[in-house]
Amino acid sequence: MRFPSFHTNDSFSTRLTYWVVLTSAIIFITIILVIAFFMSVGIISEAKGHGRGVLKNSSLRINNVLYSVEVAIQNNIFEIKNHLKEPEKMYEIAKRIVEQNPTIYGSAIAFEPNYYKEKGKFFSPYAYRNNRNEIDTMQLGTADYEYHYMDWYQIPKLLKTDYWSEPYYDSGGGETIMTTYSYPLEDENGDIFAIVTADVSLEWLTKIITNMKYHEKAYNFVVSRSGTFIVHPDQSKILKETLFTYTSEQSDTLDYRIAYDMLAGNDSMAIIKDAGVRSVLFYAPIKRMGWSIGIICPSVEFFSNGIGALATIAFLMILGLVILSYVCRKVLKRLTKPLSLFAQSADEIAKGNIEVPLPEINTQDEMKTMHDSFEVMQHSLSARIEELKEINEQKGRIQGELQVARNIQLAMIPKQFPAFTDRDDIDVYGMLDPAKAVGGDLYDFYIRDEKLFFCIGDVSGKGVPASLVMAMTRSFFRSISRHESLPYRIVMHINEALSDMNDTMFFVTLIVGALDLPSGRLRYCNAGHCAPLLISKNTGFLPVSSNLPIGIISDFKYEAQETHIDSGTTIFLYTDGLTEAENISHEQYGEDRMFKTADEIRDKQLNAEQTIQGLNDSVRQFVNGAAQSDDLTMLAIRYKKENLEVRLSESLTLPNDIETIPELNMFVDRVCESVGFDMATTASLNLAMEEAVVNVMNYAYPKSLKGLITIRAIANDARLKFIITDSGTPFDPTTKEDADITLSATERPIGGLGIYLVRQIMDSVNYERIDDMNVLTLRKKLSTNNEAIE
Repeated sequence: MRFPSFHTNDSFSTRLTYWVVLTSAIIFITIILVIAFFMSVGIISEAKGHGRGVLKNSSLRINNVLYSVEVAIQNNIFEIKNHLKEPEKMYEIAKRIVEQNPTIYGSAIAFEPNYYKEKGKFFSPYAYRNNRNEIDTMQLGTADYEYHYMDWYQIPKLLKTDYWSEPYYDSGGGETIMTTYSYPLEDENGDIFAIVTADVSLEWLTKIITNMKYHEKAYNFVVSRSGTFIVHPDQSKILKETLFTYTSEQSDTLDYRIAYDMLAGNDSMAIIKDAGVRSVLFYAPIKRMGWSIGIICPSVEFFSNGIGALATIAFLMILGLVILSYVCRKVLKRLTKPLSLFAQSADEIAKGNIEVPLPEINTQDEMKTMHDSFEVMQHSLSARIEELKEINEQKGRIQGELQVARNIQLAMIPKQFPAFTDRDDIDVYGMLDPAKAVGGDLYDFYIRDEKLFFCIGDVSGKGVPASLVMAMTRSFFRSISRHESLPYRIVMHINEALSDMNDTMFFVTLIVGALDLPSGRLRYCNAGHCAPLLISKNTGFLPVSSNLPIGIISDFKYEAQETHIDSGTTIFLYTDGLTEAENISHEQYGEDRMFKTADEIRDKQLNAEQTIQGLNDSVRQFVNGAAQSDDLTMLAIRYKKENLEVRLSESLTLPNDIETIPELNMFVDRVCESVGFDMATTASLNLAMEEAVVNVMNYAYPKSLKGLITIRAIANDARLKFIITDSGTPFDPTTKEDADITLSATERPIGGLGIYLVRQIMDSVNYERIDDMNVLTLRKKLSTNNEAIE
């Protein structure tokens, strides 16, 4: 903000008056803004409370009507079941249901096909009000109207619960908007044998909504669970438009977020533009039906009185500023007249006459003379103090920034231990101790698709530059390994990314591994890093290839390596800060001492944390207080899989043909029955296996290629495992990103939904490429036991 300047001949009183008036104006404006804010908050709060009250009262009235319909049906359930042997009695019961509740237009008791042999396939007694408001009965089911396939029959039957249908226009019957309440009847075995319905006209709903009085310029509406308008002032929209068509056709109205929020059953308010007019929308759910009531009122109606009050306040404040300006000008001109005498004394001091006598003024303005007398000394001291302060602030700022950088760096590595409290087959612990405030070492690990991905690395150099490269390397590892399972490819991608931006010629020694937890297969790739130590009955180094560190040659081809890790083995990874740690005599800790300590750890059968602690204590004792010259990082991975006895093993081989899926369904049913899964779980597993096998048929075997798919089922006391094997082209479905189910079907990209369903149903999904074969393993727990199948 740039303030206006003054001429040199402007008096001090003039300038002071300006600043007083300006400050007062700012204060007054602030006060007006604060008043306006709290006034608007109060108005909105009152409007919101009133809106919620109106909506709540209307919702309660609607729910009472709907509840009376449900009670009318449910009160006759006993009567229906008590006269099941008298099918003609059902017409009388249906008629009584309509008679008991004037809201009900018609009622049907629709039985399952051939429930009464003598009545044929269809038997659905139906009672309804005719044009003379008399109650007639008829047989609803015919060859032309197979009610068993209608939504009002199918949905409550499948869900096994009562159900309110979407509103519809009853042509040829009530000639009005209706909804149907359906109640399923179960026999003693829990099987559905009939559906009892009540057809309800929604004319009463229109009356309730029309009579809602919120504001004379407001209007009300109701939408169904699908967003279709049921009640609206514009009759052309009822049952013909939804919130979403209304939104897409008019860009200045509701947005999709508010529409979805209404259909989700939420109670809130929102600011919208309705036909170009800024308005307030209040909405609340009718929970029994899944519908939503809305009230739209122009927002200007809320604030009209408040705007007038604010205008009055603003006028009074402007008048006050004018009066204040006049008074300040007169008073300050008289009070500041002696300042011309102090100006003469100040000129003498500026010439070096520090001892110049000052005029005696018997007012408080003598403080100004004291200020001018010591001004030179004050400036000198102030300059020196500011210089020292700046130096100290710079040191403090650097130290503070380094501490923040250290905290950020340590926050990037895993520090929650135990790392996987829900697993018994893996124990991981790590530590990082920078030699300076920040360093260039890194480690990371996480589990994806039953594989433990881990890495450890050392950036050339130390301090802040190395820490930045460390942060990039760790981020690349996380992002690349999320969709890439082979360590050598992960290393290649990280190398390409770092090499392209490596103008400072930093390089990183790195080792990346992926341990398949069910099998113990370890795939890894080394990029110039220290060979890990395998602590077991035959402790030794893990064989590693002599690949270049990453960041040197962008297209370097890294070699993939693989081995098997036995249960009880600890994979110990470290940086050269361990073996090259020096004591005061400049002797290095070395590999021999590391081996000796590792053997002691093996004999004591220590866990991962104890392993790290043991080696850390050993090196600290060796250096004996000598200054740390390099970053020290260690990572211990103890693999401790337990094998359980197999109690089921079956297999099925299918050709690459979608038509053979029923054979797969029968196979899954037989396996699930053998392990004791219920029908719901069996259906879920059938869905998951069908998605997985169809994926193989579609992607592993192109249309022109034929092949076989083998499905093997293995179960122990803990889990059921399906192994799907094919010899098709390499295809890893686990790298496919899950579908975003928060998006609508039109917004969501094609693909990803199948593997998403499989992951939701199964406890784990694991892919391996073994001997030129695709091997996809799906696991499901049999109980709360967490033991794994080998």
